[in-house]
Amino acid sequence: MNSGKALGFRGGPGRTGREVLERYLSGPKLMIIPGGGGWNQKSTQGNFFDGIRDPLDKYVERDDLKVIDNIVIEEFLNTGEIALIVKERLVEGVEHDIARPSVIKKPNENIGEINSKLGFLLSFGMDEGIAEALARVFPKKAGKEEDAYLPLWLERVEDAREQYRVTFRVFPRDLIEERGKNSMERGLKFMPPYALYQGSENQNAFSRLLILLNQRFREDEKPEEDKLKSERLKASIDKRIEERKGHHTDEKMKSAFSDRVSAKKRKEEG
Repeated sequence: MNSGKALGFRGGPGRTGREVLERYLSGPKLMIIPGGGGWNQKSTQGNFFDGIRDPLDKYVERDDLKVIDNIVIEEFLNTGEIALIVKERLVEGVEHDIARPSVIKKPNENIGEINSKLGFLLSFGMDEGIAEALARVFPKKAGKEEDAYLPLWLERVEDAREQYRVTFRVFPRDLIEERGKNSMERGLKFMPPYALYQGSENQNAFSRLLILLNQRFREDEKPEEDKLKSERLKASIDKRIEERKGHHTDEKMKSAFSDRVSAKKRKEEG
């Protein structure tokens, strides 16, 4: 499956490196799903991706998952690429017939087969401020507020000294979780669900996370004097808004009282 042209992001090429990611993200894990995730195949009923009936916690606790937790997130690119540093061979030990010696040793020669038979899901925790901001702009994302889950496609594997630099591409649909009481609606779904719909809004969680990370990093890197100015400006604006709220209410009350007085006067004169 060729995913290279399916994902679009605003702003052109841009890189968010390890110095930012390690400050605000924690506990990254790569889950490898035998048979593939819901993002590996289109529905047999039409041109869209089937949802996953299981809730997220049940889906990621499957006994046949391979979980790699000794990883480093090297970089996020706003073209949709994610690079990880992994200290073991990706396919080795996976409970699937694709884990053949030829595929384990030469994954780049078998990318298509790997992506059709294995699903890759990256999870990590987020700094409290980042998590709260992301939840406000995208409340339907899968997982708890402080966690992020990104479905991936494998792009390439590069050898390094005693480790591997593995590049993935973010699946161009958001993985969302329906938590409604109706059992037919519960579980993991994709937004939008259609396989061929393209646009920069395809991956809200990832694109908005990039924006929040870089905004927060720039704010934290400001000199203390600039931070104080920003805080004073925000406090001044908040105070003005609060004052105007009261003023607006007073004016409304005054107007209503004046209307009642006028009405009473007209009634008495009539």
